[in-house]
Amino acid sequence: MRSYSLVILLAFGLNTSALACSYPPMNFERLNSQKPIVITSTNKQSFMSLMPARWAQEQGNFVKKRDAYALVYQINENGQFKQLWGYKNWDSNIGSPYQLGHPELHLSDDGKSVIEIHRSVKNVKEKTAVIIYTNGKKVRSYSAEDLGVKMIVMNSCGFASWASYTSENDRAPSDANIYIKTKADKTWKIDINKGVLSAES
Repeated sequence: MRSYSLVILLAFGLNTSALACSYPPMNFERLNSQKPIVITSTNKQSFMSLMPARWAQEQGNFVKKRDAYALVYQINENGQFKQLWGYKNWDSNIGSPYQLGHPELHLSDDGKSVIEIHRSVKNVKEKTAVIIYTNGKKVRSYSAEDLGVKMIVMNSCGFASWASYTSENDRAPSDANIYIKTKADKTWKIDINKGVLSAES
């Protein structure tokens, strides 16, 4: 039934991009539906708490009352938590408050480095494909073009994926390396603990 409906839409020349990319109507509940998230290091001795932004409705407008922020902790030998550092607006590269969830984030074992990966970007020059933080400060950022991708095809949401594969779901729990294969058929390795990106092929 779905395929017949699509054929009818195409036959009448209707724009189907809205079907491929459409956000639900803006409402207060959805803006505040994001839950706090915890990211752990490979050795499980450090973790990062991601607190989402919070919104209020004032005179018919949606007003941000609290920026999203992240706090990184390390667990000591007594099982107590020691806060190492934090930073605001971890959601700034997501693009829209409607895109719930979080970027692909990886925390080093010592809690000092964070790797942020965005598989979808707005253009090949946008330096949000891979971002490396040390103690909450951005130290390096890479665009898809930096990673050898010269052209990407945008979808109806205005984004395009530069990566064809990452090892995030396949790697062993103790593996501190992330492997990314780009649409240009080039493989990159990210050492989470060292905060270093290097070419594999």
